[in-house]
Amino acid sequence: MKLDTPTSLTSCTTALGTKGPLDVWAHMNPMATFNPDEPCRVHDALNNTFIDWKPEWAARYREYAAPHDEGVIAFDGLLLDGWEPM
Repeated sequence: MKLDTPTSLTSCTTALGTKGPLDVWAHMNPMATFNPDEPCRVHDALNNTFIDWKPEWAARYREYAAPHDEGVIAFDGLLLDGWEPM
Protein backbone atom coordinates (compact mmCIF):
# COMPACT_ATOMS: atom_id res chain seq x y z
CA MET A 1 0.00 0.00 0.00
CA LYS A 2 1.46 3.34 -1.03
CA LEU A 3 0.60 6.56 0.77
CA ASP A 4 -1.68 9.01 -0.96
CA THR A 5 0.05 11.14 -3.56
CA PRO A 6 1.21 14.48 -2.17
CA THR A 7 -0.96 17.33 -3.38
CA SER A 8 1.34 20.31 -2.96
CA LEU A 9 4.97 21.16 -3.56
CA THR A 10 6.88 23.33 -1.12
CA SER A 11 10.32 24.71 -1.81
CA CYS A 12 12.53 24.26 1.22
CA THR A 13 15.86 23.19 2.64
CA THR A 14 15.94 19.45 3.29
CA ALA A 15 18.22 16.88 4.88
CA LEU A 16 19.31 15.88 1.38
CA GLY A 17 20.58 19.37 0.58
CA THR A 18 17.99 20.70 -1.86
CA LYS A 19 17.52 24.40 -1.33
CA GLY A 20 14.73 26.88 -1.86
CA PRO A 21 13.42 30.16 -0.47
CA LEU A 22 11.64 28.71 2.57
CA ASP A 23 13.68 27.41 5.53
CA VAL A 24 11.28 24.70 6.68
CA TRP A 25 13.71 23.39 9.32
CA ALA A 26 12.91 26.41 11.48
CA HIS A 27 9.29 25.20 11.70
CA MET A 28 9.57 21.40 11.57
CA ASN A 29 9.93 18.96 14.42
CA PRO A 30 12.52 16.16 14.17
CA MET A 31 11.40 12.65 13.25
CA ALA A 32 12.66 11.44 16.63
CA THR A 33 9.57 13.14 18.13
CA PHE A 34 7.13 11.91 15.44
CA ASN A 35 4.06 10.06 16.74
CA PRO A 36 2.49 8.07 13.88
CA ASP A 37 -0.78 7.83 15.82
CA GLU A 38 -1.39 11.59 15.53
CA PRO A 39 -2.42 13.48 12.39
CA CYS A 40 0.22 15.93 11.18
CA ARG A 41 2.12 16.95 8.07
CA VAL A 42 5.34 15.05 7.31
CA HIS A 43 8.01 16.29 4.94
CA ASP A 44 9.35 13.95 2.28
CA ALA A 45 12.90 15.09 1.45
CA LEU A 46 13.12 12.81 -1.59
CA ASN A 47 10.25 14.54 -3.40
CA ASN A 48 10.45 17.84 -1.48
CA THR A 49 6.76 17.71 -0.54
CA PHE A 50 4.56 17.72 2.50
CA ILE A 51 2.10 14.88 3.06
CA ASP A 52 -0.90 14.99 5.36
CA TRP A 53 -0.19 12.05 7.68
CA LYS A 54 -3.10 9.71 8.42
CA PRO A 55 -3.04 7.81 11.74
CA GLU A 56 -4.33 4.68 9.97
CA TRP A 57 -0.80 4.37 8.49
CA ALA A 58 0.73 4.00 11.99
CA ALA A 59 0.86 0.19 12.09
CA ARG A 60 2.63 0.02 8.70
CA TYR A 61 5.00 2.79 9.79
CA ARG A 62 5.97 0.87 12.93
CA GLU A 63 6.55 -2.29 10.91
CA TYR A 64 8.40 -0.90 7.89
CA ALA A 65 10.00 2.46 8.75
CA ALA A 66 13.79 2.33 8.96
CA PRO A 67 16.53 4.86 9.66
CA HIS A 68 18.01 6.16 6.41
CA ASP A 69 20.36 8.90 7.57
CA GLU A 70 20.68 11.02 10.70
CA GLY A 71 17.19 12.42 11.34
CA VAL A 72 15.73 10.81 8.19
CA ILE A 73 13.36 7.84 8.11
CA ALA A 74 12.81 5.72 4.99
CA PHE A 75 9.19 4.64 4.66
CA ASP A 76 7.08 3.54 1.70
CA GLY A 77 9.44 4.99 -0.90
CA LEU A 78 9.74 8.30 0.99
CA LEU A 79 12.49 9.92 3.05
CA LEU A 80 10.76 11.60 5.97
CA ASP A 81 12.91 14.29 7.54
CA GLY A 82 10.51 16.26 9.73
CA TRP A 83 6.93 16.90 10.72
CA GLU A 84 4.67 19.73 11.80
CA PRO A 85 1.27 19.84 13.49
CA MET A 86 -1.83 20.26 11.37
